[in-house]
Amino acid sequence: MIYIFPVSVSDAHLIDPFCDAIKHLGGMDGRKCLVIGDRRSGDHVDFLASRLKIMGATVEKDVFAFECAEGWPQACNRYFYKAASLAMERHEPFFYLELDHTPIRSGWQDMVESEYRSGVAQGLDFMGRLAPHTENRMGAWVQSGSVMNGSGVYPANFIERSTLIQEISRIGVPWDIHLRWEMINQCKDASDFMVFNWHSTNYRWENGIFTCDINQRPGGIVHSGKSDPIQPRHYLVHGCKDGSLAKMIVAGEIDAPTVIAEEFANPAPIEAETDLELQGGQEVSRLAHTQKIVGSIPTPATKPKRSPKAKKRRKMKLSEAERARRVEHAKRMTTAREAKKNKIVSIAA
Repeated sequence: MIYIFPVSVSDAHLIDPFCDAIKHLGGMDGRKCLVIGDRRSGDHVDFLASRLKIMGATVEKDVFAFECAEGWPQACNRYFYKAASLAMERHEPFFYLELDHTPIRSGWQDMVESEYRSGVAQGLDFMGRLAPHTENRMGAWVQSGSVMNGSGVYPANFIERSTLIQEISRIGVPWDIHLRWEMINQCKDASDFMVFNWHSTNYRWENGIFTCDINQRPGGIVHSGKSDPIQPRHYLVHGCKDGSLAKMIVAGEIDAPTVIAEEFANPAPIEAETDLELQGGQEVSRLAHTQKIVGSIPTPATKPKRSPKAKKRRKMKLSEAERARRVEHAKRMTTAREAKKNKIVSIAA
């Protein structure tokens, strides 16, 4: 299996917390990794690749000759198409691991790989979190099968088998929605060890409750309902957009596995919804995931104390080379932000 890490200018701020969590939980232990990005993201690709290599991964890089500046979902679709192409060239299944994933338990790679092998033995060579899917057809919401969350595991020959994948770079529908019928009947559900808390931020302890915030309308996307609770059986959480969950793992503020949520007012499952309309002759997709803040757990009202082992980890000094890499990456990020700000000011003037 190849672990493919897509990185772009919009999520490069997650590289450090993402890698810090992986390092804290044992590193990559010889796994094959491929870091990909568009022409604007070359420096970020190099930085992520260097951090993965330090953690024991065998790393390749691929920087596209083109830019993906269309935003969600077209840019994401182009990234995925490129990833599927590169996996087919290497003849290996691939875990498309986006940077808003957070590993929360050691052994997460072993879990992913063993579960995928189990699925393949049953004729299921896709693996990801499955959720019900509904569509708005002529003003009525109707059930339309299921959808596999796109950050999952795919067969090596997916791009060759698919009859729809050639279209995803040109359409305004997320690839996991557009390709769902080619995947769901051969998909092993990963809900037992993966959680999808989409567009979650600011994970924290608050009055003895472990909670987070959910952006209700990211990019105009509608949310309603609830997210899944994080439970002791889970190894990966997908959707944290600010690195706050990873920082808590590294700081020892959450001794995973921890039951992070137990009670919800609405027990309905997450539903991924697509609202298909015609506006100016264009098909518009609006993906609506049912989400809610993470909720409460049965813990004392005090913030849990860090173990001596966790305190020791936090006090460990970075090597000079690692410190230099982080400083250089921070400088590049600052320069990019300033350039973007100056461009906006000049346009306004």
